Amino acid sequence: MRVILLGLLLLLAACTKERQGYEISATGVATYVWDPRYQCWGCTPVRVDVGSADPKTFVQLSSYPAFGKDALHAFYEDQIIDGADLPSFRQLGNSKYSADKQAAFFEASRVAEADVATFRALFDDFAVDANNTFLRGSVIPGARGALTEIPYNGYLRDETNQIFYQDCLACPISQVDACDGASFVAGIYLRQPEAWDNLCVYADAKRLPLTDRASYRYLGNRWSKDAGGVYFGSDRLDGADPVTFTLVKGDDRDTIFGGDASGRCWYGTRSSSCPANPKPYTDPTVPPPSAYTPPR
Repeated sequence: MRVILLGLLLLLAACTKERQGYEISATGVATYVWDPRYQCWGCTPVRVDVGSADPKTFVQLSSYPAFGKDALHAFYEDQIIDGADLPSFRQLGNSKYSADKQAAFFEASRVAEADVATFRALFDDFAVDANNTFLRGSVIPGARGALTEIPYNGYLRDETNQIFYQDCLACPISQVDACDGASFVAGIYLRQPEAWDNLCVYADAKRLPLTDRASYRYLGNRWSKDAGGVYFGSDRLDGADPVTFTLVKGDDRDTIFGGDASGRCWYGTRSSSCPANPKPYTDPTVPPPSAYTPPR
């Protein structure tokens, strides 16, 4: 999901490339910002005047994200970055972070805990220094060192193999109670378990309440089971029989249910009436258990 969102954001940025950066004229400076009232596909940035900027001395440092400075102030988009030292002020990479000789900033706000001598931007809105790891300028509790992305589903690993989860680029980050961070991998959404390691299986930031990791089987569409239970995402289904539980489809052939030999059916975590003429269904895109079974 996170990869798809990133792709859409990059495409939107490409479509609005002509509406980035600063416009400097003899009478003033303007820039383009996203209007927070509108969060929609196809929306365009709003042109705003940078009223505090001096057009005679203003210099654009970058266009996206927009940083600039004049003889008196440093700017992020149309906002003054208070206290910035102008001679040493610079953007960090292509990020929303900037720094001078004495402080680091995210957008227009100072990063209070930053060690400017070691502070550096990572990817997205992440940064790191010798003491802390940051998201959008705030310390990520528990994180140690630089984060790296684990392919698929929004998982990240720090330098001590702790695992973190971020559902979307604008979402908060949470630590995953991983059993074995060193072996932690993520799967292709809906086709594989969302994540697993040699000891446990995960959905989003939660550990599945498995009873027997060795017998775990992923069925598809977020359904799975082991010898002692049936699961949808990270939730255990009360009353479902793992021995006879299968995916089922009815006459419409589109909606996937789960069902067992008792005649009960589930749609997600909810008990549901079964579809008309239910038939067992095997998802052809799901890999064999060897793909996520821990080595013996």
